[in-house]
Amino acid sequence: MPFTTKSIVHETMMAPGVENRQHAFGVFMDTFNAMRNYFLEHYEKGIGMFIPSVGAFFFDNIHDARTDRPARIPRFVFLAHFLSRSGLQCPKDQNADTLDLNMGSLFETKGPMHRINWTTVAGKAGLTPADCKEAWDLLLKTLQSNILSGVDGSVDFGIGTFTVNNFRGGMKLKKWVQADLCNNGTLGVVKTNQAMTTLGTFRVTEQCPRGTTIIRK
Repeated sequence: MPFTTKSIVHETMMAPGVENRQHAFGVFMDTFNAMRNYFLEHYEKGIGMFIPSVGAFFFDNIHDARTDRPARIPRFVFLAHFLSRSGLQCPKDQNADTLDLNMGSLFETKGPMHRINWTTVAGKAGLTPADCKEAWDLLLKTLQSNILSGVDGSVDFGIGTFTVNNFRGGMKLKKWVQADLCNNGTLGVVKTNQAMTTLGTFRVTEQCPRGTTIIRK
């Protein structure tokens, strides 16, 4: 049977050592729902987000040949250690190693980027930061175990859906999220770490490959 968000939570809840399973189910679900909302809130504001130990949603600065202006496209990459620990393959354009990206270079070249703030997530979930972090670590362990065992399925991360089929995985941005990014102007406002912290400006000729078009609804 394919794994789902709820099946991952249920399997984690049933793990040996979990005493109050009903309480644990609530902690796991509340944590994951709070994480998804946290990711989505930031991404719709044009801020890239790291999924701890999995990968990152970010934006690429590009040049829109149709308007001759800078623009942004939504992207996702899997971190190398997540792929190796899960025995997973992914599309080349979602592989951090293939793109020569890591956490440091994502912050430097794809900003603004944020790591998850467990205090904020805990506030949304009505839990402690330590409980939320532990809950995510256990959920991730269950997810990786399912993938290593050859189980197919999908998990909803708010911004996009992570799908696994025959040891091949991918993250697909939700259509309504993409529509929101188009409608709220996020994809038309280019931001870099320099622009966010100084009066620096984005110069098309230096940072955009010409002839590239942005994703539109």
